Amino acid sequence: MTSLTVFISSTITDLSNQRDAVEESLLETGVFDPIRVEKLAARDNSSRYVCLREVSESDAMIVILGERYGFIPEKNNPEDLSVTHLEYRQARRDGVPTFVFVKAEISPELLQARFITEVSDFDDGVLRKTWASSEDLATECRRAMLLWIASKARSRKPDIDSDVAEFVRELPEVNSLRVIVECGSDGEKEKDWCKRLLHEVKSRSLELSLPVLAQQDGTIGPTLTLSVADPGTNGDMLLSIGFEEIAKSAPSIPSITIPLAESDRGLDLGTETIVAYILYSANERSRCIHSLITLASDFPESYDIQAQILWLASFVSAIQQGEESSSIAEMIIDLENPEPHVASAGMMALFAAQLRLSHNNAKLALRRHDELSLRLLATGIIAHPESADQIYNLGRKMRVKMPSAALKVFEELVELDPTYDERWYFHRDVGSIYYDRSDYLLAAGHYDQARSLKENDSELHRHAGDAYYYCGHWARALVRYRKAIDVDPVEQYYVDAKLEFLESRARLGASAEESYVRFRWLGHRLSDLGIRIMGKKAQPRQLAARVFIFAKWLCGMNFHADRALAVLANRRGDYDSAIEHLKSALQIVPENPFVRLDLAVNLIFSADREFIESAKQQVQAAIFHGGPNAREQFRLRLTNTDQRDDLLDEFDTIFECVKSERDEWVKRRLEVTKPEMFGGVMHVEY
Repeated sequence: MTSLTVFISSTITDLSNQRDAVEESLLETGVFDPIRVEKLAARDNSSRYVCLREVSESDAMIVILGERYGFIPEKNNPEDLSVTHLEYRQARRDGVPTFVFVKAEISPELLQARFITEVSDFDDGVLRKTWASSEDLATECRRAMLLWIASKARSRKPDIDSDVAEFVRELPEVNSLRVIVECGSDGEKEKDWCKRLLHEVKSRSLELSLPVLAQQDGTIGPTLTLSVADPGTNGDMLLSIGFEEIAKSAPSIPSITIPLAESDRGLDLGTETIVAYILYSANERSRCIHSLITLASDFPESYDIQAQILWLASFVSAIQQGEESSSIAEMIIDLENPEPHVASAGMMALFAAQLRLSHNNAKLALRRHDELSLRLLATGIIAHPESADQIYNLGRKMRVKMPSAALKVFEELVELDPTYDERWYFHRDVGSIYYDRSDYLLAAGHYDQARSLKENDSELHRHAGDAYYYCGHWARALVRYRKAIDVDPVEQYYVDAKLEFLESRARLGASAEESYVRFRWLGHRLSDLGIRIMGKKAQPRQLAARVFIFAKWLCGMNFHADRALAVLANRRGDYDSAIEHLKSALQIVPENPFVRLDLAVNLIFSADREFIESAKQQVQAAIFHGGPNAREQFRLRLTNTDQRDDLLDEFDTIFECVKSERDEWVKRRLEVTKPEMFGGVMHVEY
């Protein structure tokens, strides 16, 4: 059997035990041939040539990073990169699959922190894993490499030896899926038919290099459930498929029940439907969607089967940001009188696609999806005008462009189906309409209902706090912001400046200010005037400054006035005044990374170019909200600063910590917003 070469890259002296553990773990599989430079035979070539040549010729590379940056070659190394860093860059240039493992809870050297930042980059890096012990590292490396081979085998990659693919798919740790099978209480017919079905599924799984169903106990991970029953009518079998449990990192999909004829065609349908679930469990979601679309096309004679398959495909598409949603929606439209839950699922997939296309500014594709969603919505309403699900989709579609009409639709929805008054996302949607209209008290009421129905969602607590905050109900806002942080501490990045203001009001005994909204409106109009004055070169800046100061006198929280006054203060070198104005600006828009960076730089300048703790806190929030672009913005703000390189090194260290924190937050959000069933409807957040 041909082995696959895996180059192990790391500093050697401090990670020798870890290199041993990884090598041993990979050798145990019988599939991989680990390459370690210190074990290569002597050669008549430079060390640089040997190392980089071995990287280029390897099938894959594992990079292990600890605290030390390692040896930096002096010659032919304009960027002063370490050997490990040079090997990583070589692998990325040559397209060698690279798997990075970073030691957890370390204080890396400054250059090593910069290297970790590079490999962890949001866009251009790799999905790295962390490790705490040699055993953890060895296990993670073995699992990552086996999953890589299994995925390549499923994709029929020509560079994977058939013997290797056959060997890997026999390993239960990556290619076995636990199954629970239930047959009819007394029928041998169901048991015989079930045996035939499982035999076909196994053959098909082996053919596609997919995980094979196994009924062993103690398996960790998702469990597929199959139930076969004979309803005693039409000679059909009823097959129910679902997941008993699914990994937290993978959103679950609903169960499905389909009637199957006791024929080869019925057996084929059951097999392919089960295989679609197996594809999903193996994280092959794109192939799962394609498989379901093919199934729906191959069985046009059965409306029930087509509808159920398209319903399932819609959920997987929604989870995959609307992948293939247009094809699914067109097939649903072609159904005769599609059931409400099927049309709603198709709409959900189209909504997901539209959000993605809007983010990517794909205007033509967005227009096509918008037209398609209107066609699907019209089809569903015509077929079932009394459907609550269709009415909800109509309101959701109208929410942005016709908010008043959307409110009327949502009111009708609750009249038709009172259960919607018990769904958190319904109140969140209604609250957002009122919020956008500046009807903050009405918005707060709905946000409060939403958070009472879904207490583990920190964003709902924050949204309720924002609604009270912007209408001057300080005490209520303070309670909800504190609750948001209790649910998820990362909310601190969203509400820290607001909390500081609210706590100051609490110390003064001001629980609410009813006049706040009126004075805020007047202050904003004046600040708009000040901005226009600043834009006219003939007008003196002092006049604009006076307008902004008066606007601030009317209402202390005025983002545009504070931002402008901070710029004017900064130009005259008055860092303390600039700091106060920027802090006040963040009390309105704490998510603005540019204001955060402006404040951090002013704090650094006021402390004689020292990266003080308060500046680091602002940089942390800027990175959290602004991502990798925050570094370039920070660098530009330090132009002509002698200490710029040292400050950037500290920034890079902070960046890695915040990125890890943000990655963990994203995982928590996925768990909080995972798909939920409400009666016969599944709701998916994007």
